[in-house]
Amino acid sequence: MKTNSSSNNLSQLSEDKRLLRGQMLSLRKEFLQRGWSEASLAAQRHILNLPAWRHARQVLLYAAVRGELDTGLLFAHAIEAGKQVLFPRCISPVVGDSCGRMELAFCAGAHQLIPGSYQIPEPDPAVCPGVETVDLALDLALIPGVAFSRTGERLGYGGGYYDRFFADNRSSGCIFIGFCASFQLLDSLPSAEWDVKVDAVCTENGVIFI
Repeated sequence: MKTNSSSNNLSQLSEDKRLLRGQMLSLRKEFLQRGWSEASLAAQRHILNLPAWRHARQVLLYAAVRGELDTGLLFAHAIEAGKQVLFPRCISPVVGDSCGRMELAFCAGAHQLIPGSYQIPEPDPAVCPGVETVDLALDLALIPGVAFSRTGERLGYGGGYYDRFFADNRSSGCIFIGFCASFQLLDSLPSAEWDVKVDAVCTENGVIFI
């Protein structure tokens, strides 16, 4: 009975996530047509004003797609300031029941980003080798998502890439910041114990520390 109950709970959790994910992605598609540029710029300026950003030497960014807040200003600022910038790269996509895997790679400029497995710009493997996890010393990580909660939960895209990678590779002292538009910040989210949690959420309205 306990096994069945646990299985039922996980199935319900998965369904709750799926439904909410669909709703939020629909809203984000509309958002891309109205207010995306302004919100992206405002949110990036909030990050630039954080002492944690100014003092960070190694940062993780992402290349925005399909309505995610842009990170181009942060990327340019980081390179100019001499920070080490990493981006995620898919090395094994989700196929059937197999789990997808990602790695992180240093990137010295937008010219080194090429379309990856999901047409997401990623560091070109020809010039940006993957970083060994022992060499990671992240100070700040900007995390994309479909939605975030005010208590730090994250709703991703369902592939589990960030959850699996950071289950074993979360640098001590690294600040995880969810980066999203204000309508993506909710009071609560369906989540499991293995889901990545963030330390703060940044929207165009400012930064909320958990």
